Amino acid sequence: MKVWIVYDEKRLTLRNQYFANKLRDEFISLNVDASVVLTKEIKVRNDFPDIAIMRSSYKTYSKYLEKKGVYVANSYNVSNVCNDKWKTYIFLKNNLLPCMPTTLYKGGDNIELNFPFVMKSKYGHGGSQVYLINNQKEFDFYFKKNRNKSVILQKLADKKGVDKRIYILGNKPIKAIKRVSKDDFRSNYSLGGEAIVDKITDKEMSIVNKITNEMYFDLAGIDIIYNNNEPIVNEIEDVVGCRMLYAKTGIDIAKDYVEYLMNMVRTNKKYLENKFKELKEKNKNFVFLNGERKILISAPHAVEQTRDNKVKYAEPETALIALSLNMLGFPCIIKTTNENDDVNYDIQSAYKNKITQFCKENNIEFTLDLHQLSPNREINICLGTGSEEHINLNKKKYLLETITNLIDKSNFTYKINSPFAASDVRTISGYLRSLNYSALQIEINSRLISDYCNGKYFNEICNLITDIVLNIEKEIEAHENSIGK
Repeated sequence: MKVWIVYDEKRLTLRNQYFANKLRDEFISLNVDASVVLTKEIKVRNDFPDIAIMRSSYKTYSKYLEKKGVYVANSYNVSNVCNDKWKTYIFLKNNLLPCMPTTLYKGGDNIELNFPFVMKSKYGHGGSQVYLINNQKEFDFYFKKNRNKSVILQKLADKKGVDKRIYILGNKPIKAIKRVSKDDFRSNYSLGGEAIVDKITDKEMSIVNKITNEMYFDLAGIDIIYNNNEPIVNEIEDVVGCRMLYAKTGIDIAKDYVEYLMNMVRTNKKYLENKFKELKEKNKNFVFLNGERKILISAPHAVEQTRDNKVKYAEPETALIALSLNMLGFPCIIKTTNENDDVNYDIQSAYKNKITQFCKENNIEFTLDLHQLSPNREINICLGTGSEEHINLNKKKYLLETITNLIDKSNFTYKINSPFAASDVRTISGYLRSLNYSALQIEINSRLISDYCNGKYFNEICNLITDIVLNIEKEIEAHENSIGK
């Protein structure tokens, strides 16, 4: 996986370099190829990342990267709205959210000015280009200072020098910090305002929920001001500053943000589908993706197969789950083209040969072979263990209880060896059993995860399979330690 932390040159100052490097180092600690990239580099490169953390307000770069299939955090939609104060105001008004009366002034307009009021640049950040206007002279001066470009004119809230920033991570509020200034109508921490950790009131939470229902935020800040003792939305910060979180709380926001993004992308179906599409275009027959962990993930029916001269449906979601697990360091092998074969039925295949070679050379402890059930089946999940004696598990039969307990907790229904047991040595699981390796075939009902069935449980199934694999890994380690391997 590759990640870019994107800044423009103006933002990548000494003040922001720490956070940029912190994000990069958190990814690197997870064995992710991460680097800090300037916006000016983006359009001259073709080695696009999987994730771009956009710490620049230039929306054109967000749009460009999204068109290249990159997961951009925050999205172009967020950047387009939240980095333009007029668009933010329209968004708030359209969604019946409380905000101060606001006018867009382009210069030369014949408008009535009711002093005092606040003038803002459409594109300013961090309290810059925000002015308290008390008279016509100040209005003319600051409009000229803004190079006579369009500005926002906003009624001044009656409670000056106080606001509350509510931090949003993964579209959920994580912390609120009140900012107070005794000397300035602006309360920004970067301008000397005092920061105090505060609660989110019921009214504020209602505002946050309305905003996050309309727009998805990876990491952002919702700034609340107060008028007539009521909370009012002032701004939504796309490229939100995080210094207050480090200074006033125990939250390591860079670490939490990286963990969230890894989990987000790992179960993002659109991203995984694009990744699988790229792999199919570049790899004939199958693709093998290495990983340092000792459980192998197999998806032999990810594309159409031919068995006894009959073409059978592809099971593409198995490839997506395999790719998701590969991001956690589990090696995987995925069928990418139909070579007039079915590697889960044919006695000999290059696919099986690759599995055998890899298992021998890397001391693989377990293989999970993924398949999809017909949507006409009633059962959600089928575990194929080879027989009532669970022969495919070989010496690791103790794992079955752990696996079934996890499925029970998920509330998905399952059966063991019905309708498919994977008992035939031609199956991947049966083949590995014959070589004295441990394996399990898991069949997932397409009704739950496939687009053509309107499956709505891909994330839940992906997380369940991940839990199963992680717990298998733990159980094997604990068992081997108990017997003194």
